[in-house]
Amino acid sequence: SATYNYRFSKTFNINANFRSNVKSPEVSQLQNVLDVSNPLFVKIGNPELKPAKENNLTIRLMNRSPEKEHHFFVMLSASKTENYVSNATYIIHSDTLVQQVLVKRGSQLTVPTNVDGYYTVRSFGVYGFPLKCIKSNLNLNLGYTLKNTPTIINYERNNSLNNTFSGGFYLASNISANLDFSLSY
Repeated sequence: SATYNYRFSKTFNINANFRSNVKSPEVSQLQNVLDVSNPLFVKIGNPELKPAKENNLTIRLMNRSPEKEHHFFVMLSASKTENYVSNATYIIHSDTLVQQVLVKRGSQLTVPTNVDGYYTVRSFGVYGFPLKCIKSNLNLNLGYTLKNTPTIINYERNNSLNNTFSGGFYLASNISANLDFSLSY
């Protein structure tokens, strides 16, 4: 991993962090043992699985103005995984012997497999400022995530591409020593 911090001023800074890690497959994913506990959804491990390698870059930008009581925070993150451990699912079209066990037509056989192309991109931002008329602070936030998850179905590669938007607010007050409130969504 590597980290970089830079201060533009006492109140404004940027932080960048790069991290790379390796995740080994789970024992159940490696064992070449047929699981027929549910005959319609049969599973078997894959001793040929390779470890997944993930690279992640996160950048954070922060600014706080104490004299104006304003602040903002922006985060951008991207990760990509090589040898992502996904599932390959095969629909059995005719009765088939798998490790000397009869798997009936119509059943699904699931095998963990390495697939490249998994990635996630995230962004998140917060802007906060005072609402002096009600002696409160309001924080507004927005976020977006794009995630691609590859799988294999009947020997065909499939990508599940998900877009997620989020947003909200947090209103907090300290009106007096006897009354506080907060409201969030």
